[in-house]
Amino acid sequence: MLEWHEARPGDTFFIPAGTVHAIGAGLTLCEIQQYSDITYRLFDYGRPRELHLEDGARVSRLGPHVARQSAREGELVRCPFFATEKLRLEGVLRCEPARSGQTLIVLEGEANVGSAALRAGEAWHASSPEAIELLGRATILRTFRP
Repeated sequence: MLEWHEARPGDTFFIPAGTVHAIGAGLTLCEIQQYSDITYRLFDYGRPRELHLEDGARVSRLGPHVARQSAREGELVRCPFFATEKLRLEGVLRCEPARSGQTLIVLEGEANVGSAALRAGEAWHASSPEAIELLGRATILRTFRP
């Protein structure tokens, strides 16, 4: 009863809040979302965690939507709650100020942010809204509140 999307490296999906979804086995991914402390589980693959069937069904968004985003560089997703862009760092790159800070996730390569050295698989968060300067060679996801 759910729409199935095959995932490949580099894919981007935008799943609106309230959309029932699952993440298949064997994937490593960056799940970027609006700050929230609510997760309703409808199924949990036999894990001994609480399910929230009534609450989850009450807030579920039904019907189709376009989940897969076009593969590209630059802005991948933008909604009222967050924006995410894919950056190629080849030397020096200045990231503009963000209203409430920003998070960088290194997908490939290495980057320096001030005195912090980051490698693939690592994330860095700036809570201040100031611009930041990156140095290195890397592919980076940058997410922030627009």
